[in-house]
Amino acid sequence: MTKKIILLLAILAVSGVFTFEANAQIKAEAMAGYGFDDAFRLGFGVRAGKDGLIESQKDLYIGGVFAYHLGKTVETQFSKTTVNLWYLGGDIGYNVKLEGQSFNLRTSSYIGIANISSKFESTGGGEPASASSSEFMIAPGATAFFPFGDGLTFGADARFFIVSGANSFVLNATIGKSF
Repeated sequence: MTKKIILLLAILAVSGVFTFEANAQIKAEAMAGYGFDDAFRLGFGVRAGKDGLIESQKDLYIGGVFAYHLGKTVETQFSKTTVNLWYLGGDIGYNVKLEGQSFNLRTSSYIGIANISSKFESTGGGEPASASSSEFMIAPGATAFFPFGDGLTFGADARFFIVSGANSFVLNATIGKSF
């Protein structure tokens, strides 16, 4: 039941991006980075959202995020074990005003579901064993954006993922475009 509620909230956050203030720009980004836990490691993802969806809150950012992390494989003489994850969620943030700086800063938090998968194979034969579980995820952090004209930005994102059994600090490089 809880997983369905979390997924519904994530879907509502993402759909909210396309329903409020019509003149707000959509910002889409590609991400690539590294997580400092076995389930994370190298990862790739996308996120999209809008600033100023609510007229009275121009600095509020609402969007959605999806990423897949390749995880880690450990091989021994007798077995091979792989663990990885993907996550889907809403991205709610606030654009911090920095006077005189050449970059923009957004503090935000991802809220959604992380799916952790693991697979165990014995080199001695037999059927591989695998397991998967969906867990609540929250990931507070911040992103620094460097504008390069025509709505193009490059940035760095740092956040701490809190996921049952797989907490991790994750650093991402981002490239984005406003439409």
